[in-house]
Amino acid sequence: MKAAVIHQFGQIPQYEEFPAPIAAQDYTPVQVKAAVLENFDKGTAAGTHYSSKHLYPQFPAIVGTDGVGTTPNGHLVSFGKIPAPYGAFADQTIAGYTLPVPDGISPASAAAISPAVLTSLLPLR
Repeated sequence: MKAAVIHQFGQIPQYEEFPAPIAAQDYTPVQVKAAVLENFDKGTAAGTHYSSKHLYPQFPAIVGTDGVGTTPNGHLVSFGKIPAPYGAFADQTIAGYTLPVPDGISPASAAAISPAVLTSLLPLR
């Protein structure tokens, strides 16, 4: 499959072939439809965020922490909690959680809603 891959912190992701993930217990296979590049993703891939080594304990790795895609049964879902070395910026991934996307919302719109909500909610808490 094709993915945005880094081979070390600070590297610009490269569009290249990467082995497709195999879903283990408690993970759902997802065909990625949309993902948003956030400052968080930039910081973790650069190695400057405190969670960088947790999210990328090994290389090569795929960038991206969440997105929107379809499950094997065809449902459109928002997804996250992706285990290393997989990420959201790929044709396929595996997700530790999925949430249904309501009918009538495009994958691109659904992918943009979660980061905007969390970015607004976290400072308020």
